[in-house]
Amino acid sequence: MKNSMNSSTAIMVCLMTVAVLLTNNLNAQAPSKKPFAEQAMNKISKGFRFDIKAIPCFAGGTSLYVAIEKSNNYAFLWEIDGKHGGHQMNQECISGEYAKLRVMRLSDGMQLTKTIRLSGSSDGSTNN
Repeated sequence: MKNSMNSSTAIMVCLMTVAVLLTNNLNAQAPSKKPFAEQAMNKISKGFRFDIKAIPCFAGGTSLYVAIEKSNNYAFLWEIDGKHGGHQMNQECISGEYAKLRVMRLSDGMQLTKTIRLSGSSDGSTNN
């Protein structure tokens, strides 16, 4: 099981890297004739959203679930109290104070990050 998790993690990191490189390469080859402000507004309007749902575990800890449409179009990177938490979409019964999730859209490399407080807060979600 451990080898399959390492393999899937390596594949996810490779996919994230390829997506970013392809995006950078396409942007360098095909410069837009639109004004910079218009390009920026188009990127903002084509953004994405996600939420982190926290559910207390019976035996202690917190399970975290990502609510996002078409989850296969995204890569996930978790940090738990500043330490690597994995690339899976959800976290089961973790312990700590804070969890940070970076979500990257594979089609263009756009990233959003949210942090959630794990202990002592019913709604500790924040945007970074």
